[in-house]
Amino acid sequence: MFRHGKRGIALLCALLCALLCLGGPAAALAAQPQATATVRVGFPILQGFSEKTADGEYTGYTYEYLQEIAKYTGWEYEFVEVEGDINTSLTTLLDMLESGEIDLMGGMLRSEQTEELYDFPEYSAGTSFAVLTVRADNTRFSESDYSALSNIRVGAQATAKRRIQHFESFCTANNIDAQVVTYQGEDPWLDALDSGEVDALLEADTAVGSDRRIIARFAESPHYFATTKGKTDIISGLNTGLAKIREVDFHYDTQLYEKYFGENDDPTLFLSQEERDYISSSGTLRAVYPAGWDPLHHQEKGEFTGVSATLLEQIGRETGLSFDCREVASYQKGVEMVQAGEADLLIGSPPNAEAATEAGLTLTQSYLPLQRILVRGNATDPGRENRSACLRGYPVNDELAGQEIVWYDTPLACLQAVERGEVDSFVTNSYLLQQYLQNRSSRNLVYSPLDDSSAGLCLALPRPTDTTLLTVLSKAIGSISERERQDAVFQNTLTTQPKVSLMGLLYAYPLQSVLMVVALFAVVLGLVIFFVRTKIRHQQRLVLDGQRYRTIAELSDEFLFEYDVRADSLTVSDKFAKAFGCDLVIPHYRARASELFPNLSGWDEQVVKQMFDLNQKSVQAEMRCTLADGSSAWFSLLRVCLYDDENRPLYCIGKLRNIEKERAERVSLLHRSQTDGLTGLYNRSTCEKEVLQLLEGLQPGETAAFLLLDLDRFKSVNDRFGHQMGDDVLTELARCMEEAFPGGVLGRLGGDEFIACLPSCSATEATQLAEGFCRRLVERCENRHADISASVGIAIARPGDTFEELYHRSDKALYQAKAEGGNTFSLDG
Repeated sequence: MFRHGKRGIALLCALLCALLCLGGPAAALAAQPQATATVRVGFPILQGFSEKTADGEYTGYTYEYLQEIAKYTGWEYEFVEVEGDINTSLTTLLDMLESGEIDLMGGMLRSEQTEELYDFPEYSAGTSFAVLTVRADNTRFSESDYSALSNIRVGAQATAKRRIQHFESFCTANNIDAQVVTYQGEDPWLDALDSGEVDALLEADTAVGSDRRIIARFAESPHYFATTKGKTDIISGLNTGLAKIREVDFHYDTQLYEKYFGENDDPTLFLSQEERDYISSSGTLRAVYPAGWDPLHHQEKGEFTGVSATLLEQIGRETGLSFDCREVASYQKGVEMVQAGEADLLIGSPPNAEAATEAGLTLTQSYLPLQRILVRGNATDPGRENRSACLRGYPVNDELAGQEIVWYDTPLACLQAVERGEVDSFVTNSYLLQQYLQNRSSRNLVYSPLDDSSAGLCLALPRPTDTTLLTVLSKAIGSISERERQDAVFQNTLTTQPKVSLMGLLYAYPLQSVLMVVALFAVVLGLVIFFVRTKIRHQQRLVLDGQRYRTIAELSDEFLFEYDVRADSLTVSDKFAKAFGCDLVIPHYRARASELFPNLSGWDEQVVKQMFDLNQKSVQAEMRCTLADGSSAWFSLLRVCLYDDENRPLYCIGKLRNIEKERAERVSLLHRSQTDGLTGLYNRSTCEKEVLQLLEGLQPGETAAFLLLDLDRFKSVNDRFGHQMGDDVLTELARCMEEAFPGGVLGRLGGDEFIACLPSCSATEATQLAEGFCRRLVERCENRHADISASVGIAIARPGDTFEELYHRSDKALYQAKAEGGNTFSLDG
């Protein structure tokens, strides 16, 4: 199938990368813009990776990644296809890349062999995984439970030898006893799963069908774009584009992977057989909710209704759980009933785990996020509040610390107390405030949003907690998509105003006689005047309601818009207009959209099409947009379409929300989770993962150096000079490692034990680097009045070696170096 020699290895690398999943960020560097040029790109047709639609349009992971690179390089592309099956086309395109007939090709694994044939940029374009899958209806296995994998039978393609080797390493690392059964061809392999001959399949996650689900992921390795040897302009452009992409969006690779290879946007609820049996025997659960929380939860005509009711109904429908919901006078009453065993769960608890524990409750995850609002009387200066309202049983907000608390039973009572001046402030949420303002002028209130991304509503269960019920409820809440949450909100917060029919009223007063014409005319005229005035007042109220809602939105980070389908007119909020530099009302919007919002319409062609696809009730997406002042930020988009009785679209209403800060926090959290807090090197778990990735990428004949480093007599340093001195020495050692072992995987395993794994490094090179490190450390620490030195154990890694084997061998060498008096190195074997 493949050609022999190094070119055959390159083809194998391209196939492996094309058949495995894609995603993963890399570091960013500064770059300069490139001149416009036409780049010829090899384009093999692979599902999800590089495709061509029935209309002849290119799409896929590689295509979209190249379009993003072109934003920073100015490149234009000529996509080159060749005839034949996938193996033939890949072979031909790789030959063309080597000879310079094409300039660029994606999905390449980088190794010593492929580096002899092609040039690679500094940054990768994603990572690849292998996965273990089972039938979607298989309830035996769960993705979070590796213990259930014991004695599992796994079907694998006989040609996927490297993937089988990765799986065996995965089983060894997790103490899993598995049996691998190999098959020739795809049909027997798939039939074996359907027939029960095997429990699971070993495959690439880009090939997972809708009838299977993933229970384990492993064997992560990076892939690259590659170009013809000597084309430094292409390499420079790739480095520029890839670096800029990472600078703008550190998670671009992951997001692109989710778009083409991710699982369904709507989370799927999976319950084990044990959980299903529990539900079958659980009976009806008694749930309570506090009164006066309209539109979140309240009683209307004796029925439980509101956003919480809609979501709880969905939970029951998805799980089979049955709920008997009862309204209680206050939140405190609900807490007391759950504590006394008179109710099984409380609806609408705040996500404050510490307060819940003190109250004898356990919380599920939040089923509805909230925007908290601080409401003050207009006579109260900000920061000078002395008395604040709070709901009985509710934890006191941090913003109210040090103030006198006045307790009330309902949010309505709290807001009325602020408006009457009985208290200075009350912390509520945007839904309750909007409901309160709907029928009131409320000139005595001012309000401002609080920066709190953790606010929301949870379900509360009594302690000790029924863990199976807690798990089922949390899984069900986790399966609710953001779109379903927003649909529940719109369904319970948008109301349709009744239409006034003048003719209907006229028909109720038919002419009795000619003699009544004058009197009837007066009655009709009076009715006309009355209903005209009523309509004017109604319109004024609608305008006032809209102004109030927009005011709340202006105080938060939301940008509102409304599209009138029949009038083809777009109306936006003041905040939207200022941000994007447009008018408040834009007529003939469809024809002028690209002219008015070049950045808006250029977000993503698919997203723009979805926004105006009036057959879709709701659309949700995330995108980065350039604003009128030249800055850019990430926004979440939500658009809902409203229809008339004949299902014809009338309006599209929606909002944009700035999520720049949330994304930055996720990036920062990821960095902190991967590094050691003292030295800044990788922590143990990340270090092991990076070393395993390096080892898995070793090719036959290729070696790497595994160095285990340990400070000599470190305990005496702590004992004589104190732990601060010890921490300083550990930090100096880390900086010394960065100088001595550039390009290696560097990490702290714990205490004064460190490792360095150096790719493409021979034994001779490793001993020279270790000797230089020992000398450098002594020189750096000679002014600390302490005898600071380190010993190094060296093991040479070859294809097939594991982390545990290398650690054991380097530890033996380290022991030998210590025995020789320290401040030296020793090579295993």
